[in-house]
Amino acid sequence: MPTSQQVLPAKKLVLRPRDLWNLAGVLTMLRLPLAIAFPFIAHRVDLALGVFLLAQVSDAVDGPVARYTKTTSPVGAFADGWLDKIFNIQVAWALVNIDVVEPWWLLCWFSREIVQFTLVPWYVRRYVRGDTPPNQPSSSGRLTSILLTVAVLACLLRQQWLALPLTPLIGTVGLSTAVGYIRREFEHLRESR
Repeated sequence: MPTSQQVLPAKKLVLRPRDLWNLAGVLTMLRLPLAIAFPFIAHRVDLALGVFLLAQVSDAVDGPVARYTKTTSPVGAFADGWLDKIFNIQVAWALVNIDVVEPWWLLCWFSREIVQFTLVPWYVRRYVRGDTPPNQPSSSGRLTSILLTVAVLACLLRQQWLALPLTPLIGTVGLSTAVGYIRREFEHLRESR
């Protein structure tokens, strides 16, 4: 199994939206309507918690379901990553708007995404060309996601005292993760030349 720092060889990939028309794809795509609905129910702790947990379950099971049903696809992996980001940002912003979270926390919570945003033109160009290595999340990326989930869950339960010390840690681990992803992209670029 490759480590998070290894650069895997590029493969020609085709993103076909029809590859989402299966159980795993539906589980992944479920996070989009949940993200849209969240700001409207964020003030209701019970509903907000239910939507958040449903999204977390869909994220936890979509990959195993895709592997079990042999329906893994590049578009599924692409959609999974982006819908996670969309959902988490939507939840965090809604929590800011109802005064549960301080706005500056979002800079820490999404430090990884802020830095990764600089890579979007690079990713788009590669996906359009169909030339991209498989997206392999790093252990620090997984840790960032777990810490963010715990912090958001604490805020949903109105236990900000728990989320406060986690916030700078999320920022630090997230920045480290983003730097690792950028380094991986430069290594891929060097190897492809």
